[in-house]
Order: sequence, then structure tokens, then C-alpha cells
Amino acid sequence: MNVRPAGREDARDIAEIHVRTWQAVEGDAILGWVAFGPSRDKGATRTNAEIWAIYVSPSHWKKGVGHLLWNHVQAKLRTQGFTTVGLWVFPENDRACRFYRAIGFEVEPASAKQFTLGGFSLNEIRYVRPISARS
Repeated sequence: MNVRPAGREDARDIAEIHVRTWQAVEGDAILGWVAFGPSRDKGATRTNAEIWAIYVSPSHWKKGVGHLLWNHVQAKLRTQGFTTVGLWVFPENDRACRFYRAIGFEVEPASAKQFTLGGFSLNEIRYVRPISARS
């Protein structure tokens, strides 16, 4: 497996993985993707990063793709001067929560919030961790 920056030509594959993640249909070429950058959270400092999205094709769950993506992101964030990283997740998404805990994220219980999207009430909670000195 190789990690590389996504290009415009990858947009369709990325969108398909995004959709298949919810539908659990086997995919092919691109195995996963991640989007990250400075934290958008209120009160965040310049050293706080955020993972905005991370998706792996269901056909490749538990095959190391998520860990590979995380190691790549962590190295990138470290070289950009970030010291901590956070992400938001639906607490009902057990698979995602287990993965985040497995790679060292911890839940911030006080961050729990509820919002309405498309007429549905959703819960969200933040997970955070320091960016390690090395992967």
C-alpha cells in the first residue's frame, strides 16, 4: 500500500468510498482517504490540528489501511508544527470509536454536543490526543 496526496482525478473514487462506507459494499482502487488541517474548534490554538474526515473502504477494514493513513497524517501534522489533534465522531459509531481509542485518542466527555441535521437530532463528541514525537 502507498499513501499519496489525492488529486482531482481521485474525486470520484473518494466519493464512492464515502458512500460505500455507509452501505458496506466492496470497493476496488483507492482504499481510503483522510482530510485534516488546523482545528476549527472555538478557542483552538495554532498548534491544534483536526482530522476532518477519515474513511476506509469496508472491504479493507481491519487490514491496516486506517493505521497507515493515521501514521501518514500524524507525520504530516508533526512537520507542520502541530502538537495535538482532535476529531469529532458520533458516539454511536462503535467501530470508529474503537479505532480512535486504538490509535491513542481519548474522549473529551465535556465536549459532547447535540445538533439537528435534516430534521434529525444527532450527538457528537470530540476525541483528542497529542501528536507523538515519532509515529
